Amino acid sequence: DEIVKIQVREGPVAYIGELSRRAVELDYTVTIGDTIDDWYNQVVALLPEENSAASKSVLENIVKALKQYTSTRDESYYNLFQRYFNEFKALNVSGLNGWGEAPGNVMVINRDGIDYFVIPGLTYGNIFIAPEPQRGWESDIDNLYHCTAVAPTHQYLAAYYYMQTKYHNAMIFTGRHAT
Repeated sequence: DEIVKIQVREGPVAYIGELSRRAVELDYTVTIGDTIDDWYNQVVALLPEENSAASKSVLENIVKALKQYTSTRDESYYNLFQRYFNEFKALNVSGLNGWGEAPGNVMVINRDGIDYFVIPGLTYGNIFIAPEPQRGWESDIDNLYHCTAVAPTHQYLAAYYYMQTKYHNAMIFTGRHAT
């Protein structure tokens, strides 16, 4: 789905903006305010302390603009959201501006001009043992693993795709988040 690609490439602010736009297009705005609030709480929980005050202020403006847009369908509020989105991007909060185009730069190696994902693991016959891929950048790891507002990296998605297509009979995870 294109909205998932937006979330991975451009980050959670682009995602909530697109989700709000779609809600208006589909005339399905009854619960979007609660969705925006939930999204805000998840993103704020991930803000690093050094960016917290400035980022939180911009995110609050984003929430207000999107709620006004989804309740009134007035495009001027969506344009206001876009302005706040640009302000947020300028803050350059690590991990919250998306991962860019695939393959990104997380766990990627270049060989002879071609980028490859690094998927660490050991192979024993038809068994592949691997650590769980890092879901994002070093943040509050407990919040990050349970956060639906921030998409995992391209490498995370590629690792699971690889394991599901090459070793598709079973996956076993041990410990908390495979630790």
